[in-house]
Amino acid sequence: MGGFHYYNVGKPQHPLSHRDVVTLGKNGELVPPTDEEIRNWSQSDVLSKTLAILQTLWFVVQAIARRIEGLPITQLEIMTLAYTIITVAMYVVWWDKPQNVGGAVRVAVKKLPEPGWVFPEEWYMSVFYIITGGQDDHVDLREERRVPTFYSGGDTDDNNPLYADILALLAAMVFGAVHCAAWHYDFPSHAEKLIWRVSSLAIVALPAVMLIPVLVLLWWYFNTPEFVERVLFPVMICFCAPLYIAARLFLLALSFSTLRSLPPEAYRAVQWTLRIPHFT
Repeated sequence: MGGFHYYNVGKPQHPLSHRDVVTLGKNGELVPPTDEEIRNWSQSDVLSKTLAILQTLWFVVQAIARRIEGLPITQLEIMTLAYTIITVAMYVVWWDKPQNVGGAVRVAVKKLPEPGWVFPEEWYMSVFYIITGGQDDHVDLREERRVPTFYSGGDTDDNNPLYADILALLAAMVFGAVHCAAWHYDFPSHAEKLIWRVSSLAIVALPAVMLIPVLVLLWWYFNTPEFVERVLFPVMICFCAPLYIAARLFLLALSFSTLRSLPPEAYRAVQWTLRIPHFT
């Protein structure tokens, strides 16, 4: 993640990959820092992460309280509620991840390990690899002055991207299911209600469709990367991904367009929730 940087003649050259650090450590040319040292370098602590999660969950409590009181929840609030699922999931999986490390460990060796194979790619393919978690195979850190934004820092020889894809698709299905809570809501027009319903079903069903080839790849063709190019790529890019993006855009537009016609009860606040200590 950019925590180790190769220096030559006192000047930074490029960040080191996971493979570089492991190889240098095995050869005795690099003494890795302890867990405590890594936590000390990180700009994020348990308190700030906990407060962020509690503030996110506070919105969920308010939404549940409105439902108990019989007050309506707007479509925009439903979409915000769905994003809380993604936010909490992100904090859970990133709980031990260092953030905003300002100073890297300087590594000065005579010869670095040979780089792994980097697959060439066109610029328009980068989005696909970011979505599927295979972007690290297409990044050569020796040509970078800093770690790219979506670089995961994983070992290119492991199968963690597959497991990450499964978790991401499951989270996407839950994210879509939350939108279905507005199935029987009042909309300004029948067309808008129909678009919301179709789009909500789409962002639940499409991740499920994309999950099938990932599970097959993991279960049946575990050692055949060609299957990714022949099945997973066409299904995700040529069919599912554009439809999913379109459905998300429709829902985003509807969440704001429906604000033009809200019932008076939508502006009422649940009074008893104001007595619970929280940040505003």
